[in-house]
Amino acid sequence: MSRDTVLLVGADPELVEPLSDALGARFAVLVATDAAAAVRRLRTARVDAVVLGDGVGDGGPLPVLRETRALVGRDLPVVLLTGDASLAAAAVEAGATDYADPGTALDHPALLARRVGNLLGDGGANAPGLVPATLYAATRGFPAVGRADDSVELGLRVETDADVLVRAAARTGGRLALEGITPRPGGGGLLQVGVDGGDPDAVGRAARDAAGVVEAESTGDGGLSLLVSELGLLAHLAEQGATVRSLAVDPDGADVTVRLPEGVDVRSFVEACRARYPGTELVARRECEPAGTGTDGAVRLPGSPTDRQREAVLAAHRAGYFEWPRETTGEEIADRLGVSAPTFHQHLRKGLGRMLDALAEDVPDRPAER
Repeated sequence: MSRDTVLLVGADPELVEPLSDALGARFAVLVATDAAAAVRRLRTARVDAVVLGDGVGDGGPLPVLRETRALVGRDLPVVLLTGDASLAAAAVEAGATDYADPGTALDHPALLARRVGNLLGDGGANAPGLVPATLYAATRGFPAVGRADDSVELGLRVETDADVLVRAAARTGGRLALEGITPRPGGGGLLQVGVDGGDPDAVGRAARDAAGVVEAESTGDGGLSLLVSELGLLAHLAEQGATVRSLAVDPDGADVTVRLPEGVDVRSFVEACRARYPGTELVARRECEPAGTGTDGAVRLPGSPTDRQREAVLAAHRAGYFEWPRETTGEEIADRLGVSAPTFHQHLRKGLGRMLDALAEDVPDRPAER
């Protein structure tokens, strides 16, 4: 009896062994470390599914994905492991079946294995984005980082039952706070929400009955992942030019903080919100700090770490994470920050990367020693 074959391309090497164990005897796992090796495998070996990571080199995973589709057609399941929402969206358009956060997949390989097994059991690819929500970590964090031209911050109370998150809160009877979002091509997305009291599993079961909620699962850290078919209030605010800083909902409506750039009239913005959501009230307004500074007075240059990335780097430094031996673990720091371990590590890596990029620009190349 032949086994199904899963090809791992450019994935974190630490994922290979646990994924092989989780897949079990039914599967054979082949490994390709670069794009050329992946193409050779696809041409010469029977492959039933591909797990594609960011580390394929030479243009990244998209060219490999396109060549995979050219070689084997549209029915081969392809899962892209990426923390970049824009890359994920482009990959789906290029033919990826699903995408997932690499940190979460590394921490919970059984979830990835279950997804691959389900795809193979279904005999082909499912619709883009329809995957077990637990496999994701949010790739776009909230509160959103302010833009350089943000001039005013508003607090709004929106009384409505026409938003997917409010409907979910009404089903659960509790309060949900938005913590992250992974947008889906074509609309909707994956929302990471915190649960204020109550059992997340019970809240998730209740939220599944809300209109617009495709799937709801506990994240294991006291929160929920909600896969939704529409973004409702979030989409409307974005269409009006607002950047959402925070959003929390209860069974009667939403409390939201947004920022508006220069040139957007506050009165017109509020009236546009009322036209769509009649129960909208402006409850707070303040002028933003001058462009280029943060709340702590630190200069924010283009390409500098976001507030969350900076927070992760500083927390790691203060906790002795960079000492040898380490004085604390990433999981402990993540717990102190109130985020999942994969989210902390993602903010830390990107924050350090941006800091090093800025440093490299300021330091001239040293001449080669003779």
